[in-house]
Amino acid sequence: MPAPLGQIYTRAAQEPADPVVRRALRELPWDEVLSGVAAGLALDLLQGDDPGAFQIRWRGVLAAWPYPVLGMRTERTDYDDLPDRLIEEAKGQASAGMDLGLVRGRSGEGDLWVLVWSRRLAELGPIPREPSVGQRVELVGADFLLVDPEGNRWDLPEGAWVPNQPGEWLLEAHTEAGKQITRLPIFVGEPTPLLPPVQKQATGEPEEAAWTLFSSVRTWYQLSLPERDPGLDAVARVRLRSLLAGEKPAAAQGMLRSAGYMDVPVGSADCTATTVADCLDQLWWSTEFRSFYQGDWAAVGLAAGLRGDRLVLSWVAAG
Repeated sequence: MPAPLGQIYTRAAQEPADPVVRRALRELPWDEVLSGVAAGLALDLLQGDDPGAFQIRWRGVLAAWPYPVLGMRTERTDYDDLPDRLIEEAKGQASAGMDLGLVRGRSGEGDLWVLVWSRRLAELGPIPREPSVGQRVELVGADFLLVDPEGNRWDLPEGAWVPNQPGEWLLEAHTEAGKQITRLPIFVGEPTPLLPPVQKQATGEPEEAAWTLFSSVRTWYQLSLPERDPGLDAVARVRLRSLLAGEKPAAAQGMLRSAGYMDVPVGSADCTATTVADCLDQLWWSTEFRSFYQGDWAAVGLAAGLRGDRLVLSWVAAG
């Protein structure tokens, strides 16, 4: 199978080395880097895991595939048999303009086939995932937004970027009209974690599950866990009411100052998704809220509610 680990975000359209995969694809396009994403997922599945959307996304990071992975399908066959259902899926995705990754992994019971697909809205140049401080990184093919390790955001035109500090950055590429092409974590001067910040779905009531996952992300960053504060919970509930009504809540800073949190750093975040884990994963990938996880907080408040069939989480914090 193609390598599930890469170092440079790029694509590599070519023919697969596996003759059975070549026979399955016939004239369909195939990308080696995207197939590295499929290979990593095949390894997860063969080990008994059931990858969720956030795990699929992280496999894209590890393989250094630069575009969003939009879907995955699997099929089991006897050894060397073709996956008829996946072939039809691949044809449909290719006709819709998708890039394809396809691999087969072997188990004691036959072949496991994994198909993934991705849409490329622009042709980006190669981007190193782990550059050094001071290394020149060429950014071509789009306009870019950078989020530094402290959460500061920087607009960059097409050109070059020279990272000036180590740590975890987030790079967004978008069209001139502002349409998002992709978001890529960049680990300056440090290795890429093998596991994603959110690693599994959570059980229990939404607030309890969200707090459990928030705790696990703080552990992922090797940071201490703040206290859960009833006063901040109350502020989070006020903000949640606005979010559930489809309104933009008042600025958290003013609300927290009014609640007595003076002369300390304050922050807020919110997310909407179908599950708690997807909501927490969404925060990590957000250019606006991702620094919330790494804040030097002494206390955090949380409120959860439903808007239709979607979960809404409201967070506030104070140092």
